[in-house]
Order: sequence, then structure tokens, then C-alpha cells
Amino acid sequence: MRKLFEIKFDEWEKGLSYETTAFVGGIFQELKNCNPFEGRGALTPTRIKYEIGSDVIDKTRLIRVVLPIYATNSDQFYALADYYKLYLIDGVDVSDISAQIGTGSQVAIDALKWKGSFIYAMSGEVRSNSIPVSSANDALLLSVNPTSNLCIGPDRDLYVGVGNNVAYVKSSGTGVAVAAYLETNNTVRRLISDGRYLVWVASDEQTNSNGKNIITVAWWNMASSDFDQIYRFEGGTFGDANIIGTTIKIITSTGIWVTNMDNPPYLAVPFGGTLATSDIPDRFSKTMSTYKGNTMFWGNWNGKIYAYGNRIGRQADRLFQPYTVYSRIYAIDSNGTLLITSSGTAGAGSLYLEYTPLSLPASSVYANTAIANLAGFSLGRPFTFHSAKILLKNPIVSGDSVSLQILSSSSTKTILASTTKTNDTDSGERSLSFDHKEVGGGNDMEVFEDVSDVKITTNVPILSLTIYGKEADERSTYVKSSYV
Repeated sequence: MRKLFEIKFDEWEKGLSYETTAFVGGIFQELKNCNPFEGRGALTPTRIKYEIGSDVIDKTRLIRVVLPIYATNSDQFYALADYYKLYLIDGVDVSDISAQIGTGSQVAIDALKWKGSFIYAMSGEVRSNSIPVSSANDALLLSVNPTSNLCIGPDRDLYVGVGNNVAYVKSSGTGVAVAAYLETNNTVRRLISDGRYLVWVASDEQTNSNGKNIITVAWWNMASSDFDQIYRFEGGTFGDANIIGTTIKIITSTGIWVTNMDNPPYLAVPFGGTLATSDIPDRFSKTMSTYKGNTMFWGNWNGKIYAYGNRIGRQADRLFQPYTVYSRIYAIDSNGTLLITSSGTAGAGSLYLEYTPLSLPASSVYANTAIANLAGFSLGRPFTFHSAKILLKNPIVSGDSVSLQILSSSSTKTILASTTKTNDTDSGERSLSFDHKEVGGGNDMEVFEDVSDVKITTNVPILSLTIYGKEADERSTYVKSSYV
């Protein structure tokens, strides 16, 4: 008997492979409902979502911005929705405070804190208010139609993208355009401060109909009439961008691009294997967040939350899916402890706590069902399956469930049929043994030399997985209806 494969310790942190059939950039073809940087050294399921404010929120207005605000304590957020709807999130409590801001039928764009004030952008204008918000302090700052997020520049002034230019608010006054500008076919989609420059990320997709959209990244020193550096690349549909440390990461329909002022953009994670075009963020919503250090989170059009980053600086960035949600993600943000998302469809919006240490009702604290499915790999010679072992972090108890399935030949043949262990089958055990189980019907592999799937489904933390086999005749790899 030989050990064919083992995964343990920090190998759970290696993230999604860029392909489903090989270990490229990661080792999993699926890694969801878990955060490999939480509960390190184990495959640890994330906590199940918990809806907040269902009795208060007007679900006919989409919530597009979630902002940590710290009005009176560290667990407070503002949630900004279309038609000037504003909610105060205080832990698990939500209250409607829309009466304290403006009115109208505009779409919510973005919000931030600036010079001790709450600044919010709607389609058509940017307004200011106090913290906490007060109707007596609500004021118009700019009459513009924002095309990007609000951003505080390195000069501590306020900027927002407007078409191929940016508008500004300074102590000396406001303006609808600065001296620098991009070509008229560009639209500024994201402004980023890197500590020295105001970085413009723009796209020409509104005017380019051939599908080969050009993304422009330009570094402006906030004084000159031109840019100190400009990079352009053919990136497809723009999703969003953020800065982690000194590196700007741009998500497009072709993948995740990485750049800084001294290095042109390069494709760090190509889409098309593990991720599809539909997995990019909605570029018209605030879906970016940094959470727990060096990791960038985004929500996509299909109700999934992805993350790309690492726990410790200078480690390799990893791609994973910590949450599967419900419907399209419109906003996601965190104060470092709470992670709050807004999800919905046209005419409906809801708020959810995705991760929280708060005391919640007992019915809300259950773990998600995590799925880890290894990408395909070759063994180099034929083997027969002997057994597999999964070591749990804690002894199995009532309500725990762990399943394992192993497939071969591009997922068409079974090495180990899906087998589930519970407290009924392995009461109080930490080490779970999986002996051979066939699926029958002529779909079982008796002898194999490649593995296309090793799928673990669990609601409890797992420390390790080990697969054992026996060497077989080098001359044959074959299918047999009955395993012997």
C-alpha cells in the first residue's frame, strides 16, 4: 500500500487553480464557503449568512453601498440605497434614517467619510452630511453625474470620476474638471490613491463595440496637466479595481490584472478555466473590499463572493470563494470584524452579515457547507484504490457531515463513490476511514493512473486528507463493472 496523495496544513491555503485539470496557480478546481486564511491549517467552513433589517428595509430599493461609519461604536455602518434611502446598521440592528438626507429618484453610486463628514454620491449629484447624519447638515457639493467611486486623493482633497475627467472638492472650492484628461472615448471607472498619485482606471467599452475593450491606468500628481505614467491594455469588460499595499489589482472579463507605476499591467489570473466572465464584479456597484489584511473581496452577478490575496504580505496571492450567497451582489464592505453584503435583484434588496463574532440567535450560527474539489492530477503509473482518511479538527458530533468522492477519466468514472460520514456512522471519531464503495452500472475504475476530482463536502473543519492505493500492472488501466 502506498500514499498516493495528501493535503494538510498550509496546503489548504493554495486556492483555486486557473484550470480544472491541473494545479496551475492553485490546487483546487472548486473551493467555496471557506476562507483558507481563517482557522489556518484546516479546511474551515465559513459561517452561514444572517439577514438583518428585513422588517425595516424597503426592498424595492437596491442597496448599492455599505460603509463602516463608527458613528458611536465600532460595529456601525451606513447602507445607501437608490432613491436616497439610508440605513444605520448597528451590529444586528437596522434603522431607517432616510429622513436625514436628500430626496429624489436617483441611483446610489458611492459613499465615504471625508474630513469628519459623510459624503455620498447619487446619479446627478454629490452631497455632504454630518456624522451622525442630520437633515440640518445635508448640503450639495457637486452637480455632476459620477462614473466612478468617490476617492480621497493623496492631497486629502475629494475626487470623483465624470466621464473622461474627474470633478473635485477642495478647501478653495469645487470644479467639474481638472487640467488632466483622457481621450473622449474613455470613461473613468475607478479612482485610487496610492499615497503619491491619484490613479485613474478607465475603460472605452461604451464606445468600443468589437469586444476588445481597452483599459487605461493613469497616474496623476494632482498638479500637472498631464499624467506621469499611462498604461493601456486589452482587458475586455471592466469589473472593478482596488489597491492592496502598493499593488493595483484590476478585475476584468479576461481575468485579474496586476500593476503599479513602475510595472505595466500583467494578467495574474486568467479567467476561462475556474472562473467565467460572469464572475467579475458589477462595475456599477460598490463591490470591493479589503478584509483581514491583504485580501480583496468582490461579489459577482451570480451571487458568489470571491477573494484574491493572502494572509501575510509577500506570500503568493490565492483565489478562493468564501461565500455563496443568493442573488446578485451589489455591495460588500467590512470594518475588519464584520463583513456585510447587499444582495438583490431589480426591485428587491437585502442586507446580510456574512461573518460576525456578534451574539446571534442560535438558529443563525451554523456553518456553511464547504466544498473543496481538487484539480486533476496524474499518478505516473496505474494503481488500485485502497482507502482514504480524513482527519477532523474535533471529534464528530451530531449534526456533523463529511462526504468524499473520487473520480477519474475527466469525471466520467468512479474510483470512490460519494460516501458520507456522520455521528451515526462514526460516533465521536476524529479519524474517518473511507473504504472502497462502487457506484455500479459499469462506471467504476478498478485500475487508474489519473484523478480528475477529489471532492470533499463538509460543515466541520478538516485538518488533512490522505489517499492510499496499491500498485497495479503497468500494462493496463481499465474499467470494470464490479470492483475486485
